Amino acid sequence: MTYQIININNTQELVKHLYSYENNWIFRGHTNANWELETTLERLLKPIGWQGDLAKRCEDYSLRQFQSRAHHYISKDLIPETTLSWLSLMQHHGVPTRLLDFTKSPFFALYFAFNEVPPNQPEPCSIWAINSRQIIKDSVSYLTSNLSDFKFTYEEALYLQDSIFNQYIYGSSHNILWITEPKVFNLRLERQKGTFVLCADITRRIKDILEEYKEEYVHKIIIPATLTREIFKILTDMGIDNCNLFADLDGLGSDVRRTLKHTMPHYYIEKTHNT
Repeated sequence: MTYQIININNTQELVKHLYSYENNWIFRGHTNANWELETTLERLLKPIGWQGDLAKRCEDYSLRQFQSRAHHYISKDLIPETTLSWLSLMQHHGVPTRLLDFTKSPFFALYFAFNEVPPNQPEPCSIWAINSRQIIKDSVSYLTSNLSDFKFTYEEALYLQDSIFNQYIYGSSHNILWITEPKVFNLRLERQKGTFVLCADITRRIKDILEEYKEEYVHKIIIPATLTREIFKILTDMGIDNCNLFADLDGLGSDVRRTLKHTMPHYYIEKTHNT
């Protein structure tokens, strides 16, 4: 996978760089900069090695099972109406899928990158940044050239996301990436300004298909873990925390846990130093 690497040295440099991105970029935070862009489905199959045909069988099975049993747990008016909405709901509830979570906010991605950093972590964190406009434009151009009935513009592709996914993306063998989200959002996806990156051909992996795109479309921002306390001071001032991003008791619990993890060790060190 080809991409540009941006090394960050301090929070001033970090904030300036994150603000430099235009609205057509999307972001994903990683606690460890060594982590690759892997979907939950890829991670599920990693111990036995990637097998495209098996990935397809896993998705087919999961979708059938989830669709047939979901009505026991959610009200009728919340039952998804499109395949993309089903996959989004499955992803939200921990089912391995081809979807890879991204956010349209670089500072939300920054929060996710540092939220679970253990004290004194030696490895840096990272934020992946992808130029979604260019990726989608290239993918639309590919579909227009290869499918006689694909007549949609870039703008139409953004508006008709569910129907285009159902008709031209899901179940296809196109060697492209697609960036999309269902028309009907769940609350968490909406609060996190979420979107998904996925392979049109489920037998392929995101990192492999990115080789087909220009290097400048993808950035990997490397950030020292030693900046954790400074970063959370900035994010707290912005009002970015688990309570706002998750909007449920899980979010509250995560926020309390993170505060304890990053505050208490420093509290006892300072207390011991001052006595």
